[in-house]
Amino acid sequence: MRLRTFADWRTSHREPMPCPRLGNPDLKVAFPHTVLNAAAASTLAKWNGPTIEPRSATTVAAQSRPQAETSGADLPLRLTTYLGQRAPQVVAEWQAHPAAVLIPLYRDSGEWKVLFTRRTDSVDAHPGQVSFPGGRLEPSDRDARQGALREAQEEIGIRPEDVSILGVLDSLLTVTQFLVSPVVATIPWPYPLTLNSDEVASAFGVPVSWLADPVHVEARERPVPMLGRSPIVYYFRPFEGEVIWGVTARITLQLIQALRESAP
Repeated sequence: MRLRTFADWRTSHREPMPCPRLGNPDLKVAFPHTVLNAAAASTLAKWNGPTIEPRSATTVAAQSRPQAETSGADLPLRLTTYLGQRAPQVVAEWQAHPAAVLIPLYRDSGEWKVLFTRRTDSVDAHPGQVSFPGGRLEPSDRDARQGALREAQEEIGIRPEDVSILGVLDSLLTVTQFLVSPVVATIPWPYPLTLNSDEVASAFGVPVSWLADPVHVEARERPVPMLGRSPIVYYFRPFEGEVIWGVTARITLQLIQALRESAP
């Protein structure tokens, strides 16, 4: 396992994250040459519905727009005109689910802290892991802000009217194909949190000054069998027994970077 320095992260982190267009919801995800473990197969089944079916190129083409004109002598000119009028985009191989999390900042004894939660061991997604309150956006959510506020109220009992939203960080595309929008906000403190015992095991605060210290962060290569490669994953050293890692660590590092860049 190869470690990277925090300086490496600061150099690479400024690059934009890939942001896919939402695909055709009727298309199924298929991994014809990949052996999936039970957890991965279950997750993919939830994305696609009850079955995961291979789709041929013929089937996909049949669902697309009217047949392209391919015989005209003006084909190069048409392509030149079309491609010159559009900006290239990043398109994922399967649909990304929009999601949002709330990053609650609060001031305690003269010190700014970030509120994290630890998920219960019984939840389907990321059991036992440190996270921010949040989840998949619902059709009733107007935007990421509303979705983050709704999830925070459902998970830890923070009322939307008690939250002051500061803005939204860059969205992150996770390996599980969620497009996560991190919503930064402040909350009053102390606050009477009410934890949803089905989803949240605990809530705890970490000083921003501790999170901003590069000595507490390391980058590791973590194998992902579904992807067939080892992406870089960020870990914070344990804080009072809690380990912040993965997408939660990436979001936290975005927050720290925003604080650095906004410094006078």
